[in-house]
Amino acid sequence: MQRGSSISTLNASAVGLCMGVPMGFAFRYSSMSSPTVIRAQLEMRDWRMMKTFLSAVSVSGLCVCGAYAASAITLNSRPFNVITTPLGGALLGAGMYLVGSCPGTVWAQLGAGTQDAPFIMLGGIIGSVTYAFVKDFLPATTSGLFLHSDILGIPYLKLAIPIFGLIAASLAGAELWNHKRGQKIFYEPYLSGLAIGLLQLPAMFFINTTLGTSSAFLTIPATCMRLAGIENSTLCKFSSVPKNYWQVGLDLGITLGSWIYSNRNNTPKARRTQSQVGKCLLGGFLLLFGARLADGCTSGHGLSGMANLSVSSLVAVAAMFTSGMLCGQINKAIR
Repeated sequence: MQRGSSISTLNASAVGLCMGVPMGFAFRYSSMSSPTVIRAQLEMRDWRMMKTFLSAVSVSGLCVCGAYAASAITLNSRPFNVITTPLGGALLGAGMYLVGSCPGTVWAQLGAGTQDAPFIMLGGIIGSVTYAFVKDFLPATTSGLFLHSDILGIPYLKLAIPIFGLIAASLAGAELWNHKRGQKIFYEPYLSGLAIGLLQLPAMFFINTTLGTSSAFLTIPATCMRLAGIENSTLCKFSSVPKNYWQVGLDLGITLGSWIYSNRNNTPKARRTQSQVGKCLLGGFLLLFGARLADGCTSGHGLSGMANLSVSSLVAVAAMFTSGMLCGQINKAIR
């Protein structure tokens, strides 16, 4: 995937905003943005989040397959480091369980009026800026590997189409099996996953990139800091090209879409509870410092990197969910 574009910053932001609205709507429709649902998923008590995620992975992957088959894109494998890639994923997963959020869904939580969302976002900004100033002291990454060519020696389409098709077939088979046992089929996770996965198409063809939501947490403060005369190579990297601001528009669109969902459906605002500010700040820090350390989040690695069969993305996503579920099981054991 090429990482440049002739599109202007304003147009890129507008495209991102238009893409973010249906994404935010889908997050709410599937309940994937609910902190309770996210934590319950990581405790393996509620599978709506995983159904939505895997549906989006399957559709996203098949979209990339189609674009690649049409020679419209080149594949992109994210940088890898044997320490920082899994560690970043693990930190993100721990943060995901701690606050019931991720770098994308927190924007939907903000639109839903979730009380903790601003504190999680502040922690995320702090984590992102911290990364910008410690990056030069971290182990260097190497060029990313592809599962199909570098590990297995198989052409991309011959491996990717069966993988993403099998994910879709497995989800359908599991639902049919449960239906035969008398359980009702809930279509919201699958329709939401379909909508989210299809958003890869405008990302690829208008911005020459793929879905991701975590970079905006560094683009916003980096832009402000550079205006104040504070900059380094990392701050410049995250605030110098239209793609950076496309993602800011995308994330703001997620908030708008979530807000529209609430008002359209007369959904009551999130129940107000006593915010645990320190916990939210820590969770947000773990989410975004981890995302930057791993060079991607649940969407950047989970939807886009996996669609490209990037080895670093497979490692990072495995670390995210292993860490999050381990935290969930530990918490269940000590409750």
